[in-house]
Amino acid sequence: MAAAIPSDDVRFLLNMFPAGPPAPASVELAGLSFVSAFLHTHGAECVDEVVCLVEAGELSSHFVFLNKGKVALVGRFSSGGAMLRRKVAGDLGVDDELAGSILSDRSINVSSTLIDVMSPFLKQLSLSKDFIERHQGCRVSKIYVSGGVSLLPHWAEVMGQELHARIIAWDPLGNIRYEPELLPADLAGQSTRFAAAIGAALGGFLES
Repeated sequence: MAAAIPSDDVRFLLNMFPAGPPAPASVELAGLSFVSAFLHTHGAECVDEVVCLVEAGELSSHFVFLNKGKVALVGRFSSGGAMLRRKVAGDLGVDDELAGSILSDRSINVSSTLIDVMSPFLKQLSLSKDFIERHQGCRVSKIYVSGGVSLLPHWAEVMGQELHARIIAWDPLGNIRYEPELLPADLAGQSTRFAAAIGAALGGFLES
């Protein structure tokens, strides 16, 4: 369940055991566990397709290409919500909190800022998409997105325009029975933030 642990807590735990190797304890964040959540939710729909999954978080973004449910290519890039806020804050001379509000406001078009920050990641993703299509004789027409950054109103539009693909937001709770009141009101509609944590939990249950 490491994906559900805040980074500060992970660093605290690791600092308790500075000696090694081997260290008495280690913690690795499950950055790719969102794939398990996706397969649980949408795996049956993609058994005959090649699709791309993008998980965009606070500090990094991951992408995975699935060919008929099997992992074909994986990538990671150190670009996320924190970098986007820093760019907006620097360009507009505002603080981090206001920069976050600006990014979340659909009435303010920050597409050019998003492109500036996302360009290296989009280039890597585009090259990977071309590689998969060329070497596996297929077409990747769907990109499923998750993570907190995917909630930004203009982010998905930039992704779709730059990659010439249909961008689909998916709900990691879509195939899970749960009591709606368990999700706090301030997180309503934001379950995509927990895709990695849900995937880690599902993986744990499947292995037990």
